[in-house]
Amino acid sequence: MNSWTNTKIVLGGFSGGWGGAPPYNYVLNKGDSVQISVFDAQTASGPAQVTVTVSAEKTTTTLASTPNPSTVGAEVTFTATVSSSAGSPPDGETVSFMQGKTTLGTGTLSGGSATFTTSTLKTGTDSIVAVYPGDSDFLTSKSKPVKQVVQ
Repeated sequence: MNSWTNTKIVLGGFSGGWGGAPPYNYVLNKGDSVQISVFDAQTASGPAQVTVTVSAEKTTTTLASTPNPSTVGAEVTFTATVSSSAGSPPDGETVSFMQGKTTLGTGTLSGGSATFTTSTLKTGTDSIVAVYPGDSDFLTSKSKPVKQVVQ
């Protein structure tokens, strides 16, 4: 969808080319800069210009556990969800489930979620976080701690 008002331009996808000859197969990578120029089609004024640099997408990781509380020796499943404004990171990437500096285990992302199940938590309250390490397109993120109560 493309639209124009006096205060906002909406471009629903890129069409056309950037200079040179067809087929205009330009790819912007992380760290590349591009200058965008906008002309007011109603008044022919402009251009308004801005230079932007392509960067990796910020991610958010959330963590949940079930059951909580649990009993000693019972299985507890931790589920991490990794999201961004550009969608989820690719399936197959790894999330680590950490207790302090100790990695309890890992899970593989599928549809933005990764799970890890353990039955080795000791009696007490364990503070667990999920860490997504990031990749070339998505930045690293860490969940807030989940307090897992083991009775």
